[in-house]
Amino acid sequence: SHAVLWLQRRCVEARFGEQLRLARERVARTGNDAELWELHEQAAADESVFVGAGRSEMARLPGRGSCNLLETAERVIQLTYNSRALLEVVFDDETGFGDGVTQSFYTDVAAELCSDSEGSLGL
Repeated sequence: SHAVLWLQRRCVEARFGEQLRLARERVARTGNDAELWELHEQAAADESVFVGAGRSEMARLPGRGSCNLLETAERVIQLTYNSRALLEVVFDDETGFGDGVTQSFYTDVAAELCSDSEGSLGL
């Protein structure tokens, strides 16, 4: 879930943040990323910060303007409700991906559920 990944990122940042920042600066100067990969491996091996590899399911949706948002959201839920994986949403007409796009999808769905327009639930 997002909460587990968020907690894991916070723990990695608290434990390895300064080392990672310095390693990234050295990569920018030298192009050698061996130290950075070593730190990533250390973080992955550290049981105090690494919960496990996150699994996600990607939902590729038609462009935002070319579909009925609530029908699309309902179909996504039907296809993924039993999954324990993190849901990620991407749109065919956009290049972005990740948490921001997925969160904006949920925000758009929530706004549509609360709107007074025809076809919405108007909660």
